[in-house]
Amino acid sequence: MVYPTNIVALVESDFLVKTRDMMKDREQAFNLYEWAINCLRTGENKEFVEQLLGELINEVFALNTQLNGREKINQ
Repeated sequence: MVYPTNIVALVESDFLVKTRDMMKDREQAFNLYEWAINCLRTGENKEFVEQLLGELINEVFALNTQLNGREKINQ
């Protein structure tokens, strides 16, 4: 049986690769947060912010699935 882990379908992009690398370092992750907040306030880079949000939702869901088990997540 196949268990999908991704909630949001994303097309791989250079932006997503860079954001994943940034999330490995605390300072860079915080810089990414500040950039995203600024984009939300100014309305700039909407497509990138949408990709970032999708990536974060997929990552959190995958981690919750690992921590809590698939049965609890799918209830």
